Amino acid sequence: MNSEDVRDLNRNLKKSVKSLDMVIEGFEKKIRKIVQVNLNKLEKLELKANRMMRKLTVKLVALEGDEETIQQALKGQVGAFSNIEEMFFILYHNIRQNQFLFANDEKTWWKEFLELKQLYKEQNEGKDVI
Repeated sequence: MNSEDVRDLNRNLKKSVKSLDMVIEGFEKKIRKIVQVNLNKLEKLELKANRMMRKLTVKLVALEGDEETIQQALKGQVGAFSNIEEMFFILYHNIRQNQFLFANDEKTWWKEFLELKQLYKEQNEGKDVI
């Protein structure tokens, strides 16, 4: 190889290195930009998460303060549900009894039904009943 060929190779090598350096710089800029955008997104998410945590903490503190109130409300609900259950069984029993009475003595059933309906109207006269 002569000296001219070596110089050409060196020039080509320098051009290739310079071209590669420019490509690498472009990649570095793109990577920095992508990383910065993602960091900005992470910071926004962190701020949002911190706001949510503060709100949640306030709600938890309020709930802890109202623990006794919640327990009283739950006790009341348990009592109401037991009353509903008892009323359901009473209604079920009355329906069964009325079915038997209607099937066996229709006239007596109608008489009792009309008397009950009249009594209900008298008791609720002037009241807003749904």
